[in-house]
Amino acid sequence: MNRATLLLSISLLCVFAIEARAVEIQKSALFVFLHEIKPIEEEGAKALKGENYGLALRKYKEALRGYERIWKDYPNLPQERPYGIDHMVDESITVCKKVIEEIKDKGEAQDEFYQKLNQLVRVDFYEKDILSVAKSLTFLTDVNIIVDETVFDKSKAALKREVNIRTDDPLPLKTIIARMCEQTGLAYSIESDHVFISTRVKLDENK
Repeated sequence: MNRATLLLSISLLCVFAIEARAVEIQKSALFVFLHEIKPIEEEGAKALKGENYGLALRKYKEALRGYERIWKDYPNLPQERPYGIDHMVDESITVCKKVIEEIKDKGEAQDEFYQKLNQLVRVDFYEKDILSVAKSLTFLTDVNIIVDETVFDKSKAALKREVNIRTDDPLPLKTIIARMCEQTGLAYSIESDHVFISTRVKLDENK
């Protein structure tokens, strides 16, 4: 190997090492905390200061999910450097939960999507597949309701697909969705612009 080739090889190794180090930094808990999730909480604080409770509620919920996800992605968080990052994450979780509890009613009242979930509807479903029911409700209410079709397989024998709901008097859409889940053994999660129905285990995993 001549000198030029050797120098080139060393240079390439240095570049790869730097790039690998960059990836390592980006994947650190501190990087995720400061650069991916903390800005979301700050957006929520800004919206809260401007009394935009609907946006603030969304942002604080999104930040809370992010902080909780750090604990899942970094199970050895107390040993992560810098030491004390686990306390920073826990403090942020506490703040988000407190703010969410304080502004929940105001936020939902301002948020157009939550208002749609509280709209009154009258339905009559008899032994209807939950996928069909979700599509009907989406068309009727303009709320996108997504059912996780992957949960229905032979290993999930306890789950049911059929829904039986008849409302003599109109009920809030959110109540009807809850009944759908009760009858099928599923659970639902209210996302930023849709409702996602799946198993409780999968919803918790995706937080």
